[in-house]
Amino acid sequence: KKEEWDGKSLKSIGIKMFSNDDKIFKAQSRMSPDMWKLFSHKQVKDRSHRGFTCEENNPPEVNVNTVGFDINGAYTDCVLNPLDRWFSVGFNSVWEEYKKRQDGKIGSGFYYVETPDSTLFHRNNIYSTCIVAYGLRKKIITHDDIKYYMRPLHYSKRTLFHNLFSKYLNVATNKKIGKFLCNLTTGLLGRHIRKKTNPKCSTEFSDVSNFYANHRSPFCYSQAIDEDTNLFIYGQKWEMPRIDNHIPMYIQILDNMNIKQYEMMKKFLKPNVFKNLYDYPIYRKVDMFACDKQYLKKNYKAKCSNKRGGYKMEIPKKFYNSSYKYRGLNNVVIEWNGESTRHNFVMNLFAKSLYRKQIEKLDVTDSNQWEKIEKRLFGDATYNPEKNARSIYIPSKPVVCVLGDGGTGKSYIIKKIDEGHNPLKMCFTNKASLNIGGGTFHRQLGLNKRLEMSVSKLDTIVSQHDCIIVDEISMNPAWSWNYICWLRELTKLPLLLCGDWGQVRPVEKTKKRYDKYNQHPRVHNLMGCITELTVNHRIGAGQEEYAKLLHDNKNKMENINIEEFELCDDEPVPTKNITYMNKTRKYVNQIISEMVIENKNIPEDQIFTIKPKGKSADDEEFIEEPFMIVPEESDDEEEEEEEGEKKEEEKGVGATQTIRVFANTPMIARVTEKKGETLFNNEDFIIDTINNETTILRSLNRKEDDPAYRYEIETEKLQSKFLVAWAITTHKAQGQTIKEKIRIWDWSYMNTELRYTAMSRVTRRQDVFIQPEYKK
Repeated sequence: KKEEWDGKSLKSIGIKMFSNDDKIFKAQSRMSPDMWKLFSHKQVKDRSHRGFTCEENNPPEVNVNTVGFDINGAYTDCVLNPLDRWFSVGFNSVWEEYKKRQDGKIGSGFYYVETPDSTLFHRNNIYSTCIVAYGLRKKIITHDDIKYYMRPLHYSKRTLFHNLFSKYLNVATNKKIGKFLCNLTTGLLGRHIRKKTNPKCSTEFSDVSNFYANHRSPFCYSQAIDEDTNLFIYGQKWEMPRIDNHIPMYIQILDNMNIKQYEMMKKFLKPNVFKNLYDYPIYRKVDMFACDKQYLKKNYKAKCSNKRGGYKMEIPKKFYNSSYKYRGLNNVVIEWNGESTRHNFVMNLFAKSLYRKQIEKLDVTDSNQWEKIEKRLFGDATYNPEKNARSIYIPSKPVVCVLGDGGTGKSYIIKKIDEGHNPLKMCFTNKASLNIGGGTFHRQLGLNKRLEMSVSKLDTIVSQHDCIIVDEISMNPAWSWNYICWLRELTKLPLLLCGDWGQVRPVEKTKKRYDKYNQHPRVHNLMGCITELTVNHRIGAGQEEYAKLLHDNKNKMENINIEEFELCDDEPVPTKNITYMNKTRKYVNQIISEMVIENKNIPEDQIFTIKPKGKSADDEEFIEEPFMIVPEESDDEEEEEEEGEKKEEEKGVGATQTIRVFANTPMIARVTEKKGETLFNNEDFIIDTINNETTILRSLNRKEDDPAYRYEIETEKLQSKFLVAWAITTHKAQGQTIKEKIRIWDWSYMNTELRYTAMSRVTRRQDVFIQPEYKK
């Protein structure tokens, strides 16, 4: 309306409006490979009723006695007036065996139901709450028919699509355009594949030949221009699963539709016909049904209405036969990348999150045995000179998980693998990725702000790398674990996972079912074998007892006798501190800053007072889940306080303070710029020079030849990108090796993981002191 048409199709306009709706975007589901295969399969998605209820003796064509009925605005009504809230699922959505509640009610979510019914249901299949509850009320199914249940991660209001549909209907004065866009929404919700084509053209066959030799999944078409010349259209076609999608909502819409169709037949058909649908030739097609008028109630015309959701008479032009013989999730065929595999969905895909398989233990305890890990990843070939024969070992599942305390050589193993191969190396944080010469998930996978990977990126990964390495796995949130599972599924590259589950877990806004991700069945079942390094190469001579103390108490740090780590009066006060609470961090920063000024007699003209500032970055990296945000319900006060402190620390002005700084003051970055090229979150700095106008900082995590080794900023804006770091929180300290004395504060507020992470930052027992209480 009142806008000049720019030549775009109605479909492209609708897709853009749909994609730009922030609430609908945040209601997406982020699916793991097993969940995507299950929800996107045609036996699950194609649940509209079509064909005759009776398999035999059906009328061949429409005749004068045929009467049909259709639901007015059926899809629009299902979207605007759903029976349930809208469900979103994610990596932490897992199947569990269904247990009947004492009150007989069922919870919100998705169910696997085994039933022969095809009047309302589509036999054995995945169903949403509304149709399962309806089937129980109508006694079409029983609780014994319900086998598995999956709880959603997030619920959206029933009015989720109201704003979008209002915009659709006001796009043009012609209401048919608005109706077209409304109907388009259901198709957009059901999308499960992303495609991309990169075409080229040439009259030289050598160009085509060279392209085929250097690229995966090429295509070529030729057309004769004249007797001596052909035009070649060639290039690449990429296709990958739509990991972030709205398929659960699509299934909810179709379940709503099938209930409406069932109710419509009940309203118009004679009672004896409706009760015995399998015995009568009742024709169905999505939101309509048709039959001979002898099966209808006498007053059927009076039941029609022009209202949305009401019924109108509509006689089909033709009958289309569609059998229910092969409907339902029993043994079905999955076609993907040109390959067909037969799956038993219940035993194979459900089991990915239902059961934890037995994992092979690899006999490697010292990082010097790294060659065993290499062979387990890439296989091995041996030659027997006596038999003049070569044997080749190819690992069936080359996914190795290497665990170990700090200093046991996990980074050394990564380094040795890197020397002989070309791995894609990733960590969740920039600081951790620098230790292995890799990058964050965002940079290595080319993720945008919506955490989406381009369709062609997979081709780049497979063509440039021969394995994938992920370090510091304990820091990975759900979305990064999901990408790890997908990379293994789509690239088939060997995968090396390294980390220490005893360290701090990721702070997430999504509801977690499992305490740690090593207990998550999808993470557990991803691994082919696992080993734990026990030989510590970082601890110096005489420090073996300290390493053993941390290792033995990793999961029970309450056993640590803090009196043995108290700071004595004659000991110098450490200038490096680790805290739990944000207010403690700011307090310790203040007292250490003033202590250093006094001890070093720093002149007042070299001291500058900086004021609190909110975050500011030219291109801050987005590292959290963009959707599925729900309140965390927990009885664990420590966990809730931990998350509260993290949120307080990460918000704008609350993390900064009024404090005096000077040359050599330690600072830590609080934002990421240009995907870490110039600055990354938690990067360590020291103030090199400072005056009233400008501050120049020197990075402690980069080499001097790095263009970003020094960072210049206006002194007034210093805290918009940096925090004073005489004290840092345990989360920011994770991944560091501190080679000076430290003092740990807020011990009584820390849980076991925080305590272990804080104490394991140093390599010598005499370098750690514990301040059990916060006293100001």
